[in-house]
Amino acid sequence: MTLQSQKIALNSNKNQQKAFDEHYAYAVLAYNATHSDFKTGLDAGEWRSVYALKRIFNARKGAVFPEYKTCSQHAAKNAIHNFGDAVNRWQTRQNRFPKRKRRNSRPSFQIDNGIDSVKITDAHVILPKIGKVRIHEKPRWTGSVRRAVVSRTAHRWFVSILVEVDETPSDTTDLPVRGVDVGINKLATLDDGKTFENPRALKVNERKLRRCNKSLSRKVKGFNNWRKAKWELSRLHARIANIRAVPITKHQMRFLRAFHGLVLNH
Repeated sequence: MTLQSQKIALNSNKNQQKAFDEHYAYAVLAYNATHSDFKTGLDAGEWRSVYALKRIFNARKGAVFPEYKTCSQHAAKNAIHNFGDAVNRWQTRQNRFPKRKRRNSRPSFQIDNGIDSVKITDAHVILPKIGKVRIHEKPRWTGSVRRAVVSRTAHRWFVSILVEVDETPSDTTDLPVRGVDVGINKLATLDDGKTFENPRALKVNERKLRRCNKSLSRKVKGFNNWRKAKWELSRLHARIANIRAVPITKHQMRFLRAFHGLVLNH
């Protein structure tokens, strides 16, 4: 068995996006409430474990957070466990004491409850409480889903899944093998001297990026036009980052194989 991960874009509707926002808010509230309870225990000379913090949160969540009864409790439970992991790293001096979550940070929440609590097909992912959500592409692996994290980048929601699959090495012995050098100025250079130009995402979009920043600076913060301008700027930043971040081993290698039918060593 081996573990493989994949981040897939979601084709969600407005109701599902509203549910994502509610689950993210619930996860942030659970994390911050646990953070406060743990610090209160420290001030009193008591070290509270994750399970003790979960009992404290579960005892009062119905009275303190009644508006989140329709949300999956896995979002809050996983947020508390994430805080416990952060505390363990702080205890072993791997990082500083964990900070409180801010609502204006990148939205994300973990919604699984162990193996196979989240199901995925060729066209949908089935999330607890939220239901069936369409996915933008077919999963590359099939198997038991061990973890599922829903996050938002700019305007689009994604689900990151960790799948347990059988190791089945592909047979590529009948294909010719060629060498490739991955560079900065050039995307790739084959051993026969053929080169592929690098997509210069930032240089191509510099003018549009400048116009979006100028448009945002002219808007009054907090108003609808300011939100629209900020949304447009975040989408452009996400597009540039996606073009720059695609690794050669996935998208670009598939491009080279599609046009040359080669197995490339790099």
